[in-house]
Amino acid sequence: MTLAPLAESFSHVIDAHAHIGAMWQDEHACATVEESIHLMDLCGIDTACTSLSRAIRFDFREGNRITLEVMRRYPGRIIGFCVADPRRPKESTEELDRCLGDEGFRGIKIHISHSGVPYDDASYDVVYGKARRHRAPVLGR
Repeated sequence: MTLAPLAESFSHVIDAHAHIGAMWQDEHACATVEESIHLMDLCGIDTACTSLSRAIRFDFREGNRITLEVMRRYPGRIIGFCVADPRRPKESTEELDRCLGDEGFRGIKIHISHSGVPYDDASYDVVYGKARRHRAPVLGR
């Protein structure tokens, strides 16, 4: 069964929280980008707001780089959400400016369970400030 008939009643279906490609490597759930796009097609999803789990869990810069590659490979299908790490404010500031500026990311992804930093901690001031400046939504969790 697919969700495509339901999706057909909408003009453009956007998945607001997706992870594309290899996700939880340590749990052996490693879908390829192509498999993820195929799943989007089966479900009638036109576009997905995406961050890489690798960026959230291990290396935010490398994960954002891979997300950018996927955005370029599938224009219009993938909207990148740049991952920032509140424990590394200088690096996050540079990364957010790069990603939300010239690279075309449209949002910011943060995740408390991986950083261990509560969303109301002052460490996020840089992230929230960049979100305001770039008019970018922030997805937590």
